[in-house]
Parts: sequence; structure tokens; C-alpha cells
Amino acid sequence: MKMKRIILACIAVFAMGTTVMAQSDEPRRGKPDKAEMVKHRTEHMVKKYDLNEEQAQKLLKLNTRKAEQMEQLTVDYDKELKGIMTEEQFAKYQAEDKKHPRGGDRRGHGHHMRR
Repeated sequence: MKMKRIILACIAVFAMGTTVMAQSDEPRRGKPDKAEMVKHRTEHMVKKYDLNEEQAQKLLKLNTRKAEQMEQLTVDYDKELKGIMTEEQFAKYQAEDKKHPRGGDRRGHGHHMRR
């Protein structure tokens, strides 16, 4: 039990530091913070699969790396999509995109390709 507390404390410290560094001048779009999503997913898996401290640290690194890759895929996708659509179409897409958090139901929006 003590080890799980240590693991969770390490994850919390890492997540807080990442959150502070990840903040920018960009307005929030109403979606969960990447660091919070990584933290939540990691904590869930640590508990569900009873991972030890070493496993938890490796999982946190993996989940962080995966989140960064997914973010880059989104950026790349949007960049290519902007080259396909007119300015008006892309603006409409962006407005609709803001309504849907990442990972949610995106039927008819083409976002499923980002996963």
C-alpha cells in the first residue's frame, strides 16, 4: 500500500510539473489537459493491473510519449486538411472540432483518422 502511495505521489509531482510547463498563451478549448489525461490513464492502469513502482514509471513515460505522438498526428492532420479545404470550410471544421473533445464520438467529422 505504501508503494502505491509513493507511485501516485511521483505521478502527481510529474503531472503538476508538466502542467505548468504545458501552459501557454493559447486559450483553453474546453478539452482536458494532456498532462491530466496522461496522469489519469497511468493511475488507472497502475491500480487496475497492480503495477509496481518501476512499472509505473515506465508506463508514465510510455503514456506521455504516446500522447505527444497523438498530438503531433493531430497537428499534421489539420495542416494537410487545411491544404485540402477552402478557408471557409476549414474555419467551419475548426468550429465544429472545438465542440468535440479528443477521443469522443466524431462520426462524420473525419477525426477518427487521427487515432
